[in-house]
Formats: sequence, C-alpha cells, structure tokens
Amino acid sequence: MCAGKQEGLAALFRAYYSEMYHYALGMLNDEASAKDAVQQLFLKLWEKHANLPSEAPPKPYLFRALRFALVDELRLRQRTKMVDLSGTASVFAWHPSVQYEPETKLRQAIQQLSATQQEIIFLRFYNQLSYSEIAEITSLQYQSVRNAAHRAIKKLRTFLKKDDFS
Repeated sequence: MCAGKQEGLAALFRAYYSEMYHYALGMLNDEASAKDAVQQLFLKLWEKHANLPSEAPPKPYLFRALRFALVDELRLRQRTKMVDLSGTASVFAWHPSVQYEPETKLRQAIQQLSATQQEIIFLRFYNQLSYSEIAEITSLQYQSVRNAAHRAIKKLRTFLKKDDFS
C-alpha cells in the first residue's frame, strides 16, 4: 500500500476490517458510526499512503490510528451534546451485536471494569494484541498496560466468583 498499490489497501481492509469495526463499535456504541469510522480511516490511509511508515506492523498501527479517530469522534459528540460522557462509568461499551460477545456473566463482569481496563481486555483477548502493541495503541507505558491487565483479570475472577453482580 505504501507503494501506491490498491491491492495492498484491499488486503489490509480484508484482514483487519472486522476487528477494527468491533473495536469501533465498542467505543461508539453505534453500528453506522463504527462502519463510517473504519471506512474513513482507510480512506485517509489511502490518501496519505506515500507518507506511511512501511516498516511498522500494520495491526497496531491501524488500531492506534482508529483509536485517535474514535476519541476525536467522541470529543465532537460531547461538544455537540450528541452524547453525555460525563455521567457514564465507561466509554468503552460492550455492544450486544458484537459477534464474539462473551457470555452474560463475563459481559457483566467486564462492565464492572474501568474504561481503560475494558479496552485493554478487549484488545488483548478479543484481538490477540501483545502488551507492547496495546501500549503503542493506547499511548500507555508497557508496564502500565500489564498492570492494568493484571488488575482487570483479578477483578474479573472476583466478580465471576460472586453469584450477584449488582
């Protein structure tokens, strides 16, 4: 793709669209906006293909670029009062239409985590990204990502041992 070949863009799109769509859906909680965000990102990538780093691994690069676009979209929504994020405990929503949605108890447990922990769990276990790739995507330190993942898993174990999630 960096050399201007549309086949490269098409291959990236086919390889990562589904995962990126589900990530966007979790952040935006709106199917149409999630599709638009991913498609807009690929359009921007094509427009700037000559300036893209050719040696960067594509998956973390794409997810990081998508995350920046999603954060911008959420900020725009907040400014225009389309959505009120101030009263919500988590920006990262586990949308029911995600095809690999976890079982109900696990989903409820995940919703008890902080937004950062939810995002790290989603990227690590649903998208099989390494901790270093997650650190790159989220702009967090590697050790912070590992610590947050450890705390999240510990909380999930505690939540799942309980019968009641209220």
